[in-house]
Parts: sequence; structure tokens; C-alpha cells
Amino acid sequence: MKNTKQLCAATVFIYPSKDKYVGVCLELDLVDEDRSKEALDERMKQRVESYLSFIQKKNFDDSLLNRPAPKKYWSKFYQFLDLMREEERKRSRSLTSLKGTTFTTPASDFVVSRQSLACEPA
Repeated sequence: MKNTKQLCAATVFIYPSKDKYVGVCLELDLVDEDRSKEALDERMKQRVESYLSFIQKKNFDDSLLNRPAPKKYWSKFYQFLDLMREEERKRSRSLTSLKGTTFTTPASDFVVSRQSLACEPA
């Protein structure tokens, strides 16, 4: 989907990196970091909303709403998706043979959120 000022969607991906978390909006190339995953998640959501509102308010070109993040961030995101698929496969296999087992997941260190913003026509 191509983003426009009337309808825009943004994926925020947060992942651990050494002693901090890195947050990136994959469609808008907004990047930030923090030691707190929760604080970073909130700040990234605010940054995305502010950015989208600013573009819409100033009636800037829609190309500014379609600036994919560098490949290294997309690669991290795809690695996360692979991890989630693998965990789901393990869970499915284990649930049939290990009832009552509690699973911990390394994916709990990651956050993926999707924001959509429908704007009033300028």
C-alpha cells in the first residue's frame, strides 16, 4: 500500500541492541533508541503521529510518506518474523505432547505496532 495524506499506515519495530532498544518506523525511516522499551514505544508512536500530521498540515508531497528505512532494519524485522514463525511451530508441536508446559519466548523483547492515520483532506 502506498501512503497518502488521506490514509497512511506505519509499522514501528522495536528490538534489543546491546544495553538498549532501537525503534524504527519501517515505512517512514524514523529511528530512535532508549534503555526503556516502553518509553521508546510511546515516543515512537508520538513521533510517527507528529510526522504524519506535519506532512498533512503543510500539504507536503506524498513521497515524504513513503521513505522506507534502510535494508538493515528490514532485515532485522524479517529475522523477527522468522523467529515468531519458529516459536509458533515449536509451540504447536509441544502442545500435543507437553500439556501444562509454560513457554518463555525471546520474542518478548520485541515490539511491533501498526499505526494508521486517516486524515481530513487538506
